[in-house]
Amino acid sequence: MSNILQAVSISKNFYSTGEKLEILKDISLSVGKGESVSIVGESGSGKSTLLHLMSGLDNVTSGKVFVNGNEITLMNESSLSEIRNSVIGFVFQSHYLLPEFTALENVMVPALIKKFEMQTVEKDALQLLSDVGLSHRIKHYPDEMSGGERQRVAIARSLINKPGVILADEPTGNLDNNNADKVIDLLFDMVRKYGTSLVLVTHSGQIAARTDKVYQLVCGTLK
Repeated sequence: MSNILQAVSISKNFYSTGEKLEILKDISLSVGKGESVSIVGESGSGKSTLLHLMSGLDNVTSGKVFVNGNEITLMNESSLSEIRNSVIGFVFQSHYLLPEFTALENVMVPALIKKFEMQTVEKDALQLLSDVGLSHRIKHYPDEMSGGERQRVAIARSLINKPGVILADEPTGNLDNNNADKVIDLLFDMVRKYGTSLVLVTHSGQIAARTDKVYQLVCGTLK
């Protein structure tokens, strides 16, 4: 199985009042194409930081990160933006939908940034919203939808550019138990349907157990 995402001996340090803080230490992991991986750890363990390093949203202190065979730790911001928009889909704890855009428009945004043809983008976005059960909400704005519905729009948006991997950072963290279960079921269903790899950051061992691989992040080290 070839890798869509690979971290090789990456570390991340911060400095506070002259003191070095080692957040992540010599971490290596790989995610195969079509594979699901979870990273489990307590709040403040560095899970989100690791996800940011693996997507190029933050810079490693040392080590290398490869996305679809390309070393992103050598890329400038323009190249990183292209990789993130083409290969990686994001689902965060907060949905980060644009409040002035409808559900349909929010899903279309990443593809329009890539300057794909409008008619094709709209067709794909409508299909994705249908897949997540929101065909009846395409003209609604985020403040007219429930938290669970907004997160379902975010999942649809993450798939619009047909990414190789979805990075999901506590995607149910802001939802009640009922909506959380529905959203996580939907996320797994969608990545299977579209053949997308998944890296899921969670504090829930029950959710993590549904992935192909489970890693524990403890004291900055992956186990």
